[in-house]
Amino acid sequence: MVNREDPRRGVPPVSDIERDPTLTGASTRSTQGAAPDVQSQRLSGDQQQSSGGGMDTDQMKDKAADVKDKAADAAGTAKDKASEMTHKATDKVDERRGQTAETMDTAAAQLRERGESLPGGERTTEMASMAADKVEATSTYIRDHDVDDMMTDLETFVRSHPTQSLVAAGVAGFLVGRILRG
Repeated sequence: MVNREDPRRGVPPVSDIERDPTLTGASTRSTQGAAPDVQSQRLSGDQQQSSGGGMDTDQMKDKAADVKDKAADAAGTAKDKASEMTHKATDKVDERRGQTAETMDTAAAQLRERGESLPGGERTTEMASMAADKVEATSTYIRDHDVDDMMTDLETFVRSHPTQSLVAAGVAGFLVGRILRG
């Protein structure tokens, strides 16, 4: 009836009747003669595939395991390099914390001095003094806390004040952009 060829094994076409004589009730060939030939051809095709050009399941599993190990090694190496770069950056920031705090203290002192000579009277002087106090508090904070402490505090602040954090980030980005444009 229907002839089908199995392209994977190279088995010659076998009709449905030859495979299963109960499909029509009457077979023109003996099932004893057809089935062993087909079976032996299928076995020899499987043997050729596993021993020939194709890979068997164990080989494919080994290859997959090798690829997985190489990917894990590459990811580990990248993670190690990123961690190393983070530590170097953290160390540099920690080294410069003292200098930054001193610069901020100097800026606060200048702000206080010049705040008294700004036009606007006592209100302007008070605002300059309050700004100088904030700058000094920030310099003290920078001097007393390392980078890890600052990051933890920043994460806590952002989680508890998301809107204000976005606004502050936008303002900071704007100011940095203006400074860089010069």
